[in-house]
Amino acid sequence: MPTVRLRDASEYPEAARKLFELSNIWFKHDFAQPPAMSRVMAWDGGFGAPHGASSPAARRRWSPRS
Repeated sequence: MPTVRLRDASEYPEAARKLFELSNIWFKHDFAQPPAMSRVMAWDGGFGAPHGASSPAARRRWSPRS
């Protein structure tokens, strides 16, 4: 059971709704509503921020040093 209210896809800005459409294409599945984790990450931009090997810190760490 969710502990927070997940917003309807229609409550998100147009840019986020476009990302939801891209998810449908990526997964080759027509979701009635975007997956819950996609909606959480779209609402809180900091939550879905780059991390791991694609983060700025990781790129600095693995870039050649002069």
